[in-house]
Amino acid sequence: MTERAFRGIVLAGGAVLFALGLGARFSYSVEPPPPPKPPVTRPVEPIGKLDYSKNVYRAALEADSRTYGVGKTTPEDLSGVLAYDREDPKRRPPVETRFLRITAHLAPMGASFAGGTATTEHIVLRIENATDRWLAYRVETTPDAGEARCVDKADLPHDAIALAPGQAVERTECIVRGNIDGVVVDSIETVVLPPLSYYYVSRLFPAHVGESPRATRGHVAPKAKICANIPEQAIRRALERSEITWRDVIDFYARHDCDRYLFPAGYHAFRRAGERELPVPLQP
Repeated sequence: MTERAFRGIVLAGGAVLFALGLGARFSYSVEPPPPPKPPVTRPVEPIGKLDYSKNVYRAALEADSRTYGVGKTTPEDLSGVLAYDREDPKRRPPVETRFLRITAHLAPMGASFAGGTATTEHIVLRIENATDRWLAYRVETTPDAGEARCVDKADLPHDAIALAPGQAVERTECIVRGNIDGVVVDSIETVVLPPLSYYYVSRLFPAHVGESPRATRGHVAPKAKICANIPEQAIRRALERSEITWRDVIDFYARHDCDRYLFPAGYHAFRRAGERELPVPLQP
């Protein structure tokens, strides 16, 4: 074999070996890595659910007691029956119940009308807490001039929901029209409250819980702001259908801060101590 032929064989063999090496290097398939394990999912806690924890509720009561300057309040303090009273006098003041003393007088005040502002005589109702108890109250009246003619009037700032011990408030009923200067007290309702509950219920807006807008427009809370998240429509519809009463609404918010808790459908006032665990959930 000549040297030239030998070199050809060697080159050819090298080329074959090189080709075989490349094939071995790139012809295999790489197995993909196993897919990652799916993340462990945890149930999403509904917004506000933590507020319904008994420990959080207890802590909130203690914090609110400090904020409002009343003695330490516990869930046990708010678990009792809140004494309720109702009378239907259907007569003019003065009217007195075992809790309230109601009188009326006339006073000049500036009122806004379509044509401007004028000072005119108003019928003013004075409502006094004659006891040493904290009270939620509702005094329903009918002016002699009729509801429709008594919408335009001045309003006096007052707590239209609750009274501290011995406290008296005044509210306007109507503008005096000629010889029409009277008002009839139709019904009087009261609920005896723990001190913290007085501040809780005062943050409600009277019209949102079924009270007359005419007489209660001047409502102001003694501390903190009026709550903005009251389920007004649901409460008013339930009141109109007689599914609940004013007492039921007051009973719930006497036990629950209206910033944290919404009135549950079908809630009724406690008829026995510890009837439900607090806080009462929105859904049963």
